[in-house]
Formats: sequence, structure tokens, C-alpha cells
Amino acid sequence: MAVEAVLILTLLLGVSVMVSNYFKSEELLIRFIQNPWGKVSGLIQNGQFLPPEDSLHLHPNNRDTRFLSVIGEDPK
Repeated sequence: MAVEAVLILTLLLGVSVMVSNYFKSEELLIRFIQNPWGKVSGLIQNGQFLPPEDSLHLHPNNRDTRFLSVIGEDPK
């Protein structure tokens, strides 16, 4: 029974090392995180599922049609 357990553990360890090396060589984990993050970042910053630099003009605070007019005292 102990021999079989050692063989199974060795096999699982070998498979996990192979899978981790494959993920590192293909940079899969990086792509799983970075690709969707661009759209999520745009949603957080500007409310659009686009990269932040592409959706900046769609946010109401960044539109060219928004003006601020404050009438105050004349400077003396």
C-alpha cells in the first residue's frame, strides 16, 4: 500500500511540475489576468467595457460638452 501511495504522489508531483512549466512557458496565467483586466479597468474608471484610454471620452466628466459657469464677484 505504501509503495502505491509513493508512486501516486510521484506521478501527481510530476504532472503538477509539467503543468506549471507549461503555464510559465506559454504565459497563460499572465494572459488570463491581463487581457480581461483592460476591460474591467475601463469599467471601473469610465463605466464602459473598453480599455480606459478608449473609453475616457465616454465618461460624462470627460466630455467636451460639459461646461462650468460660475458667476461671482468682479475682481477689484
